[in-house]
Amino acid sequence: MDTQQLQDEFVAFRESCIRLRNCYNTFNHLFGSGQETEAILRRVAPEFFGDLNSILQEYFFLQARRVTDPVATRSRDNLTLQNVNSGLTATGLMTQEISDLSGSILGYRTLISDISNRVVAHADKATALRPGLVGAHSEHELESFMDNLQAFTDAVGIALGIGRLDYSVQAGPGDVQDLLKALRRV
Repeated sequence: MDTQQLQDEFVAFRESCIRLRNCYNTFNHLFGSGQETEAILRRVAPEFFGDLNSILQEYFFLQARRVTDPVATRSRDNLTLQNVNSGLTATGLMTQEISDLSGSILGYRTLISDISNRVVAHADKATALRPGLVGAHSEHELESFMDNLQAFTDAVGIALGIGRLDYSVQAGPGDVQDLLKALRRV
């Protein structure tokens, strides 16, 4: 694999990480911003925001699994952290830092495998008939995953000569903050 191909694949992979982070940020702004925001959402459209809460959670777990999938599924290559690592290893650009961050990120995949398999990817009958907590993990573990993913993409970007890209904050016209401002006026 040549470096240009690896750079192109990494940029596409990082875009997946950005979508994952945007989902995480949107969820936190809407459902983790405190009682005032919660009251606004309940007052304005409780069914809609209840559904959106579930959709964002499922999408987050799906995307987290997707970026941590194996290098290949059946005969198809996946655009994943492990695929990026294979390219880095093949080109001699793998570092201990990248390897360590990868291990931490893949550890989070283990934490969410039950919820991903039994709730998001499949409708596990036993889980559906006896609802309860599946795939529980701490907020610290979630935040560590997000921080490690940012650090991983920064380290790989540096190794590939592309550089860092801070995507921890999303902001712009029409973002979730603008939505919340508009809802406060309703």
